[in-house]
Amino acid sequence: MDRFYSKKDAMLTIEALTKERAGKDPLHLARLYKDQQALDNVGIVHDKDDQVWRLSRGPEDGGIDEVVFMVMGAIAWVDLPPVYRDIGYARENTLPQPGSDHYKPWKRHVQKRHREHERGEKQGRERLLAGAAGGLEARPISRKSEQEDGVPLMEDIDPNGVLARLAGVNLIHTEDNVVKYFRGMLDGKKKRYIPARPQVFRLGDIVEAQCLVVFVKSKGGGVKMKLILRALALVNCEHAMVSHQNTQREERHTELWNRTRSENERKAQHEGYGHGTQKVKCKVSFEYSDEDEKEEQPMCKCRDDDEQGNTGANGQEMED
Repeated sequence: MDRFYSKKDAMLTIEALTKERAGKDPLHLARLYKDQQALDNVGIVHDKDDQVWRLSRGPEDGGIDEVVFMVMGAIAWVDLPPVYRDIGYARENTLPQPGSDHYKPWKRHVQKRHREHERGEKQGRERLLAGAAGGLEARPISRKSEQEDGVPLMEDIDPNGVLARLAGVNLIHTEDNVVKYFRGMLDGKKKRYIPARPQVFRLGDIVEAQCLVVFVKSKGGGVKMKLILRALALVNCEHAMVSHQNTQREERHTELWNRTRSENERKAQHEGYGHGTQKVKCKVSFEYSDEDEKEEQPMCKCRDDDEQGNTGANGQEMED
């Protein structure tokens, strides 16, 4: 996001959309502090393959479904090829930690459910870390386990096969890494979602995301809560478009200003070489014969102040 992006206006839009969505979806993260009954039938299941604990509902002997929550936010950054970090930590796109007041209480209720679950487990050194949930992110590949089979990467995500080559044999793209993309549409007065390509999303776009809540072990024997992105829907791109238009306008003005300044410098340099001033003639004394010795020989007068041709460099400054 650049300096033209109005975070204040974007936050107001997110607040309004959150209030609207939370009234309809019982699993909206902004609603959990009002309606705690949404977590009544939710338990925690240990996934031994991935060494994570997942919020889910259903009997433990089968038919368990992961609980999918809803959250609203703006895309903060994208970290796909070129890759600037270890490939195992590459992220498709990220929503920052929800900063709205609507989202502040939901962590306490999820942490409470985690503590209740610990009562039925063997007590150990594990503890839930403060500031448990950071941003909402999607990772296209993860560590490979012995019993896991991968699925092909979407062409839209990895068009040139860069991620597949970087993954090697220790990393894999699984169903848990798949993110589905949608675009919100108005069909008359009804709102619906249609599939979209990930390329339509831009930094600053306001999106509605579906996510999972998982607990993973961290260094020091703690447990960290994370949000895993499963689906992303574009619902508002006005703020990002205004920012992009203002950036383009500034770039055009900067280009015009640099071009005008460059032309003025060339003109000033051209006029500096004697234009509009009296020329000084210099006669070489060897051109005269002995008969002309009595005539006064003119002297070759040179400028001491280096007035001639003393102009600045014609360099063009590029501004960011």
